[in-house]
Amino acid sequence: MLRLVLDELESDPLAALGCHLSADNFSSAETWAHIRDQIAARSELAPRLILDIDATSPFADTALARDLLSEARAFGCRVALDGFGCGRSLGFEADIVKIDAPFAIVSSCDPDPLSILSLVVGRAAGAAGVVMVEGIEAVDQLEIPRLSGATHVRGHNFSKSIFQLLTSDGRPRRV
Repeated sequence: MLRLVLDELESDPLAALGCHLSADNFSSAETWAHIRDQIAARSELAPRLILDIDATSPFADTALARDLLSEARAFGCRVALDGFGCGRSLGFEADIVKIDAPFAIVSSCDPDPLSILSLVVGRAAGAAGVVMVEGIEAVDQLEIPRLSGATHVRGHNFSKSIFQLLTSDGRPRRV
């Protein structure tokens, strides 16, 4: 999959793309070597490559995963932590933190969804400059993520793109 993402980055000089990686990709230096070698062979593309790390599965060796991600960042890759808020703290630097949809969904059973999401967004903001709330499917769902301090939202029905939340009027703007 990484090869296909790198191919697309090579064909479109304006694109920035992510490639999803699981904890298994960081299970050993040998496993990582194949990924690293592909990035190193086309290192000029690395600043437009986002390694989207699944935070829901545990790493076999967190220290090793942190070292391998530091190596990727040295190439210029950005790191996105996907699934933040699932109870796992990984202890490595990230550029983007993605908060799972359940934290953003307004429920009639939850009297204060803003408080809960604000706590999760605040914790995420300590780990990364971009905090994205996923699962936002309609314009009327923008208010709580915006007020919580999230910088971006994403949802399949709302848009296939990432939107930046504007604090002045709450209207989304494509980024």
